[in-house]
Amino acid sequence: MSRVNILKQLKVDGRWKLVSIPRDREGRYNWKALPDGKYFIEWWEHGKRKRRAAGATAAEAQEAARRRKHILEGRALGVEGYGASEDDAALRTPLHVSLRNIWTSSRASRSRTRSASIGPCSIAFWSTSPTARRLRASRPTT
Repeated sequence: MSRVNILKQLKVDGRWKLVSIPRDREGRYNWKALPDGKYFIEWWEHGKRKRRAAGATAAEAQEAARRRKHILEGRALGVEGYGASEDDAALRTPLHVSLRNIWTSSRASRSRTRSASIGPCSIAFWSTSPTARRLRASRPTT
């Protein structure tokens, strides 16, 4: 059974803190026990704690918790449409892999296009430019 907690964001000693909503004797949330603040929901997914904003009122927080609980239960039961989570990192390509793929593909195409676009005129310009002369002069000689 999936569990979704409702938290409230309060400012305590100048710092923001997430506090769980206290319950009364019957086990119901006591919405008036804490001062005003924003609500968040919290749940566990693939061994990681996830949190999302749930609104400014208790009704919005309850609705967000209800929706998240339905999503988690649908995934647990294997219901179609509740498949993978939007935060599932296994479905996305890691950033370093994407950058490596872009780099290798651009280097392969760049070597052909750059050699064709750089002609003798541009090489002569860069070899005689004041910046190129200054860089050559500042290089240590061995």
